[in-house]
Amino acid sequence: MKKLPFFMFGLAVLVCARLTSADSLLVPAKLQILVRVKQGTEYTIVPVSPGLDRSSVETALYYVLALPRDVNGNTILGMVPLIAPARSGPLTAVPSNLGFVWPAADAGDGRASIVRVRRQILGVETGAATTFVAAGDALHRQEALKGYTVDGILGSAFPRFSASELLVPISYGGITVKSNANAGGAVWEWWAMGKQFIDDYDYGRQLSMAIYTPDGRALQETGDNYGSAGIPLYERHPSPTEYVRNSVNHQSSRAIPLDWTPDTWSGSKDNPVAYLNARLGKELTIDWLGPDKVDRHWPVAVYESIYEGPPFAVAVVEAPTAYLTAEFNTYYQYDPKSDTLSPVTAYHTKVNLSGGEASGLIIATGSGPNATAMGVYISDPNAGLVLYDNSGPDGGHYGSSFSKWSVIYRSQVSTVWKFRTWIATDSVQNVQKQFHQLYVWGVTSRDPSRPSVSAVLAPVPSTGATGN
Repeated sequence: MKKLPFFMFGLAVLVCARLTSADSLLVPAKLQILVRVKQGTEYTIVPVSPGLDRSSVETALYYVLALPRDVNGNTILGMVPLIAPARSGPLTAVPSNLGFVWPAADAGDGRASIVRVRRQILGVETGAATTFVAAGDALHRQEALKGYTVDGILGSAFPRFSASELLVPISYGGITVKSNANAGGAVWEWWAMGKQFIDDYDYGRQLSMAIYTPDGRALQETGDNYGSAGIPLYERHPSPTEYVRNSVNHQSSRAIPLDWTPDTWSGSKDNPVAYLNARLGKELTIDWLGPDKVDRHWPVAVYESIYEGPPFAVAVVEAPTAYLTAEFNTYYQYDPKSDTLSPVTAYHTKVNLSGGEASGLIIATGSGPNATAMGVYISDPNAGLVLYDNSGPDGGHYGSSFSKWSVIYRSQVSTVWKFRTWIATDSVQNVQKQFHQLYVWGVTSRDPSRPSVSAVLAPVPSTGATGN
């Protein structure tokens, strides 16, 4: 994703959205990355900034707020400054403001406590030499530095991590899914039939959700466009993770979304922009029981995309989108009414498939009924399927080449919004049979009581490192 598209919402819809949507009710806050810098035998905490000596950075520790107000100038109540106090001894420093934090300790909403520690050198108290995460949540790093003692909790902020991946796996029905608790809880790996399906070249790939608003906001579950492997880990911008939870064959996650292009909203490569009062995530059930409640032990999952936050009169939602490794480059469209597959020709191009009704798409490793495949099935009057091919030689889990499917929804988004997508990973012929069963059952992606605005498939937003 190098740029965002221009969204061709109709004029009437734009006017309606600007009058009634909650774009202005979002709380977009500029974040600051705090890193630990080692100088000799001592440590200090500094924000990432253009003047930082980056060769001395050891690891990222937190996201804090750069200011006690959002990018629109509205005060964010309750924030307190995080002060790096003066120190004596081998390292001297004057008091400095590192940013703004929540005054309470870890509140269980993705934040972690900020703990100040001290140590003595040659009998001289060095002052607050460093901080570390001391969260009860097992997904948060707990770190202690040799010779330092705890000297109080200073508040809480979003933790950063010394590794790019902390994968939380769940397995059932021949599928193993691994979500990354260090990047919004998005699906990082999807295993079936001995293959790993997902491409993770940068943030914004994966299997994840995004929302695009008429005024150009782009809420991303995984992170923003400063997330490729060529960027040092401490400088990358993963979305903070509120939680990733497993229960038998069910995984639930929530992210505090970042805007894909922070530079558009007063951020920068050093300052991501987070929507503090919004959440993106999933409720994923693998080996899904159908309406008859019979356990088929089959590789069919229901992926429910979740948005929680201010409502939108209209928005474009990727619910979700998946980037697959480049070996998945054979495509079929599924027609539920005739129970037939039609080959789809796509090479380095985008194909809008049918919308406004039940539909399916199968992406396979090759032609023939026994090829390994991932299929996606939806049924909603306001949604359609989109295929994009960017296959090429740079394949594999972290390759730049990919194939992509997206569920594109365009309509109202409520304060708690849900959309069900069925994902099957099996041979092509078996995925077709599973799709037929879903059609016979008459499954729908959203509850029939939920409002409908338009049955027209929306223009597709761009996602991915290539700008497509």
